[in-house]
Amino acid sequence: MLYKQFAKPEGWIGKMTGWFMVKENEKRNEWTLSFLDIQKNDKVLEVGFGPADALKKIAEKEGITLYGIDPSESMVETALRRLKKERAPEQICMMQGEAQMLEDFYQPLDKIYSINNISFWETPVKTLN
Repeated sequence: MLYKQFAKPEGWIGKMTGWFMVKENEKRNEWTLSFLDIQKNDKVLEVGFGPADALKKIAEKEGITLYGIDPSESMVETALRRLKKERAPEQICMMQGEAQMLEDFYQPLDKIYSINNISFWETPVKTLN
């Protein structure tokens, strides 16, 4: 049951799991973002954003458009609430869905990343290609 909450958080337990993920992934988020060299006007996608802690850090930069996909409705709600404090709504597009749905995603992007969730993807190699 706990594994399921990390793969696809649901309900109030899922939201609590999201806050645990913020603390658990703090150093991973910082490490990952240090490699991305995000610049003004970049379009950035996070796959499996959870509570959107990394996206929230990116949102502090000016002119960034944020995209994300996550299988959890609870995490989409949490992410939108957190990100709307930093960004105008037209600079945020959070989607509920599985990573493999990105095979049909045609928006031009500058940076794409995923932190600590590829093990939950159904077809990781195909999705990454």
